[in-house]
Amino acid sequence: MLRIKNNNFTMNAYIRIIPALLLLICISTSLQAQLRETFHNVYMLDEIETVEIDVTGDVQFLKWDGKTLMVETIVELGNANKGMMRYLIQKKKRYDLKSQSSNKTLTVESTMKERQALITQNGSCDEYVGVIFYVPQDYNIVNDNLLEKGEEEEAEPAAEATTGDE
Repeated sequence: MLRIKNNNFTMNAYIRIIPALLLLICISTSLQAQLRETFHNVYMLDEIETVEIDVTGDVQFLKWDGKTLMVETIVELGNANKGMMRYLIQKKKRYDLKSQSSNKTLTVESTMKERQALITQNGSCDEYVGVIFYVPQDYNIVNDNLLEKGEEEEAEPAAEATTGDE
């Protein structure tokens, strides 16, 4: 084996150290944590016939057996630290929802509808905001912006008729 001496290191030592350093660099960049926070808002729907929705993020609707409208907001930040996440949630209220009800209509909307890109000393910050609406069974999902209370008496016979005809 060919050995070349250079500052008390042999070429053999370099061959061992370089792959180890590359492995450490790959591990450290892949271990950069992605922060995740989840929070919930619950809305009573006792007298509500219609829910109008204007939220920013990746919106999904799931039916559930509850009698309330529950909204789950999931925030994921890459290339950020816990302090930045806390600042965006608590001080800037970046992911807050506000609601208002009048005339049997509940309006749920994002307080910050347009969010500027997040940039830190380390570069841009990846941001994902998912909003999941857990909708009671007796409400119809009309579109991404509207829920309407269905007539329970009409909904049950229609379901039975569909099941019986098929």
